[in-house]
Amino acid sequence: VYDSHIGDLLESEGCYIYVDVGGGSTEVSLIHDGELHSSRSYDIGTVRMLSGKVREQSWEALRSDMDALRDAYPGLQIIGSGGNINKLYSLSGKKSDGQLPVATLQKLYNRLKPLDPEQRMEQFRLNPDRADVIVPAAEIFLTIARHVEAATIFVPTIGIIDGLTHTFAPTISGIIRPEFPFRMACLVKIPETGGVRGLCVLTVPLRGMLSVVCEMPSCFQKRVEA
Repeated sequence: VYDSHIGDLLESEGCYIYVDVGGGSTEVSLIHDGELHSSRSYDIGTVRMLSGKVREQSWEALRSDMDALRDAYPGLQIIGSGGNINKLYSLSGKKSDGQLPVATLQKLYNRLKPLDPEQRMEQFRLNPDRADVIVPAAEIFLTIARHVEAATIFVPTIGIIDGLTHTFAPTISGIIRPEFPFRMACLVKIPETGGVRGLCVLTVPLRGMLSVVCEMPSCFQKRVEA
């Protein structure tokens, strides 16, 4: 889920890949001129990497696909998703522009990798559940950035609820633009399949109970409260 800056970015002309790094897999979705064109999931995740369960074929597929996207969409940019990229952005010392230079990410990775989880917790004030997975997450983002030749990763500056996008069931084509004071963008996923099915712009009032209303045909409309 992203703030209005990322929402404007997604709606604008240009090519972006939305990279969602999880524990078991990484999903890469291509957004071209404000529309979701494709999405693919790779069996490369932070926990899977730590347990040595990522096959070389998965890395080869990721690298090959990113090379193909780079060739087909010159100037491709990355939008990062997940707690690890948000934490890496925080550790970078960047304040509010929502952009993490890949060179800065590489320096962070070089500092974090030689340390064990306890040392990362002490030196970088990381939580135990973040101290081990943050390094493989950085490695995944760096691999993708290197192959698409991206210099910057756009990172959301406001995180609302982890996994909120999984709660929306309808398939949506294009972008929804409701007229509300606070606009946000997210990828819509089908819980049963885990696949990205559309891109929409939502509004979230940040007060008390979080209520999210997405304007869509009445037969699909859902209200989520948490």
